[in-house]
Amino acid sequence: MNQQQQPKQPDHPNQRDQSMTSMTSSRSTTPSTVPLAPHGWLAQHLPQRALTALAFLALGCLPACEGSGNRSNSGAVSSSQPSPRAAAESHASAKTGAGTSTNAGVGSAASADDRRPAAIWNDVVVEWSELRPRLAERSGSIVLEEYLLDRRLEQVLRERGLTLSAEQVANEERILLETLDASSARSADLLRELRHVQGLGAARWSDLLRRNAALRALVASEVRMSEDAVTAALDAAHGPKRTCRIIAANDVRSAEAIAAQVAAGSAFADLAVERSTDRSAERGGLLAPVSRLDPSYPTSFRNALWALAPGEVSAPVLLEHNWVIIKVEREVPADAAINDAAARERARIAVRRAQERLLMENYARSVLRDATNATIFDDALLESWRGRGQVRR
Repeated sequence: MNQQQQPKQPDHPNQRDQSMTSMTSSRSTTPSTVPLAPHGWLAQHLPQRALTALAFLALGCLPACEGSGNRSNSGAVSSSQPSPRAAAESHASAKTGAGTSTNAGVGSAASADDRRPAAIWNDVVVEWSELRPRLAERSGSIVLEEYLLDRRLEQVLRERGLTLSAEQVANEERILLETLDASSARSADLLRELRHVQGLGAARWSDLLRRNAALRALVASEVRMSEDAVTAALDAAHGPKRTCRIIAANDVRSAEAIAAQVAAGSAFADLAVERSTDRSAERGGLLAPVSRLDPSYPTSFRNALWALAPGEVSAPVLLEHNWVIIKVEREVPADAAINDAAARERARIAVRRAQERLLMENYARSVLRDATNATIFDDALLESWRGRGQVRR
C-alpha cells in the first residue's frame, strides 16, 4: 500500500464507533418509525450520548405493530353494541355547535379553526378540507399512533390512581438535555436540531414529554438496580481502556486466512482496509477505547481484548454472527473519577435510566399491540395506516 492509501484515522478517536457492524447484534438499538439517522450538521456534531438520547424521542413513534385497524364494515360488529361508524356519527353529531372538544393530555382544537382557511397565497384560499387528506396520507398514522398511545396511558394512570406533576413532565426535558451533552449550551443546540430532524413542534413535543413522564411513572416499580451493573457503567466511563484495531470476517476460514497473513508480517491496518467486513475498515479497523466491563461490547470480544498485551494480535474470535481478529494498540489508564463517589452516583443514575428506557419502550409496544382493532373511517388516514403495515388485509 502506498502512502496515498494509508488508512484514514478517526476524526473523533474518543467517540464510540457506531459503524461496528460485527457487534451490532450485541448493542441496544432505538426502534422508531421516524428517521433516526443523523444528517447534515447533526451528522458532524452528534456525540455518542446523543444517539442514546434519541431513544427518548422515539418512545411515541415505535415500529408499527403487526396488523391493526379495520375498515368500517357493518357486518363486522356485534349486534349487542352500536357499530363503530354509528358511534362516530353520534359523536360527531354531539359535537355540532359545542364549540370545543378536549381530550386529557392530548390537546384540543376549537371548531372555529375548522371554518377558517389554513392559508392564503396570491389570493388563493387554501382550505383545511383540501389539506387534511394529504396531511393524513403523509403523517396521519404516526399522529394517530401517538394519540392512541397517549389516551391509553392517561387511562392507565387513572386506573392506578397516579397523577403527573408539572415537575415530572419538565424533568423529561432535563433528562434528555443531560443525555445529549455535558455542556448546557451545546445540549440545547443539539436538542433543537433533533427536534427539527424528528419534526417535533410545540404540540407534539409537549405530548412526547408527558408521554415519557407517564411511561416512566408506570414502569418505576419494575426497575431493579444491581451493583454489578453500576460498577460496569462506572468502569465504562472512567476505568482503564484498550485502544485496538479489528478485522472482521464472515466465516472462520476467512478469519484464519487473514490471521495467517498477519502472522506472516502483513500490516494489520492495511489488511483491515482491504479485507475487513466491518465499516471500521476505512480507518484501518481502529476502534474507540473499550473498557474491560463495558456491556455494550460482547463478552467474548472484551475477554480476548483484555487477554492481550499491547502490540499483540488475537486468534480469530467468534462473535454472535461473525469472527474478528483483534490487535491491541495501547492501554489508556483509568482516570481519577473511578474512585469518586459522585461518579458512582452518576453511573447509578445512568443504569437506572437505561433500565427505565427499555421498560418504557416495551410498555409502549404492548399498548400499541392492543390498538390493533382500531377502525379507520377516513380513506386518506386508512391509506397511511396501511402503508405502515398496520391493517389486516
